[in-house]
Amino acid sequence: MDRVAERLGLSVPGLYHHVRGRDDLLRLAAQRAMSRSKPPVHAGEHWSDWLVVNARYIRGAFASQPALLEQFVAGSIDDDTQLAFVDEALNVLCQQGFTPEQALSAWAAATDMALGSGIEQVRERRKTADGRGWPALILAASGRRAASTFAVLPAVAARDPYSDEAFEERLALLVSGIAARYGFDLGDG
Repeated sequence: MDRVAERLGLSVPGLYHHVRGRDDLLRLAAQRAMSRSKPPVHAGEHWSDWLVVNARYIRGAFASQPALLEQFVAGSIDDDTQLAFVDEALNVLCQQGFTPEQALSAWAAATDMALGSGIEQVRERRKTADGRGWPALILAASGRRAASTFAVLPAVAARDPYSDEAFEERLALLVSGIAARYGFDLGDG
């Protein structure tokens, strides 16, 4: 609170005149971050491209702003803003042949995967900063165990499961699965 008050040119008691505490301050910061990071606007994309664009937006917003993620989990992000975003996404899918139930399932699957990936990306950044990133963990664990303990991990130690490329691969798997499940084409993307 001291740093925030100083940055705003206020005293700490003066800052408390505007906010009730740390949680209130984080909520306001999250709302400000959301207002600066506008969700993508549908521009006629195929449903599969629309889901991909939305998933990238969600992952990017939360991975780049961990405080926003904390506020999302706490339920502190404005409900009306969230619901408008969800309704727009579902409407785009329904306009392209999804039933409302299919649209909700497809959107939720993409959103859940993007959120999970964003969380993993934040966690991996922190672990890497502490010298405990993915490859280092496998190397250290392999040194503590017999070589035969890990059947597959040594083969994938060099592949970063939290990279943008890995996210794109999982997103392609998800979208192709949605298309197969509901009998839709994938479009050009």
